[in-house]
Amino acid sequence: MNRSVPVLAGVSLLALVECRNGSVTGTTSASASSSSGSGTGGGPVEVTCPVKVGEPTAMKVSFIMSAQWFPPLPMQPAPSGVTVKVCSREDEACATPADTQITNPGGIAAFTVPTPPPVGFDGYFELTGGNPQAIWPLLWYESNPIEASGSEAPLALTPALLGALEKLGGAELDPSRGLVGARIIGCNRLQGAGFTLEVSGADAQSKIGYFVSNVPDKTATSTDSSGLAYALNLPPGKVTLVTRDPRSGVRLGKLDVWIRAGFMTETFFYPTP
Repeated sequence: MNRSVPVLAGVSLLALVECRNGSVTGTTSASASSSSGSGTGGGPVEVTCPVKVGEPTAMKVSFIMSAQWFPPLPMQPAPSGVTVKVCSREDEACATPADTQITNPGGIAAFTVPTPPPVGFDGYFELTGGNPQAIWPLLWYESNPIEASGSEAPLALTPALLGALEKLGGAELDPSRGLVGARIIGCNRLQGAGFTLEVSGADAQSKIGYFVSNVPDKTATSTDSSGLAYALNLPPGKVTLVTRDPRSGVRLGKLDVWIRAGFMTETFFYPTP
């Protein structure tokens, strides 16, 4: 799960890329220009990326969270004093966490994560608080289950930065609702431009948008090379996130997540089966 990526202006960024023929599974003919086509039996065939699904080799593994500010804050220490909980998939309120740790002055916390066979850990992490600077409350998801030791670096926002997202993102934030932040990754495991985000449960009050040059742009219709997307004012509850490459018709990722009032649900959205 440890994914080393280049860093640009203090933010993890990957090269521009798109899925091409031979990089996807399902229907790949010219007729497959949308996310579904006709299979041999006449039913719909969803075009997806080839994803290797691993199996856990132990009942528990170690996992490290290394929180960082987004956008980077000059001279600002890493998010420390943040309470991080390991939450099971169906525990909406994270009432019975498997582990709880506090980030150190470097923004790092180490956990023991349950990885029962055959799936591994398919839950989420809850991040709240912070000292001296509090983060916006965060639910962090891995797009594929954790089956081995590794690390991840969630992007933490200050409440003040959420004000900029509200101003530029196209919707006034409703405290009774939640939001989503995602970095969309393509079939070859590199983020890129031209990807889209869909959220089940989004309604007329919700707003899906994308970042352009690290700034939310309410007029953008797909990601730029950063792969960053957002969804504002989502009703609380379980929703399904879906990412696509409309140019090739490939469904990149699909993930069920909780939306919680006053929280941001976040993921580095890698392709899923």
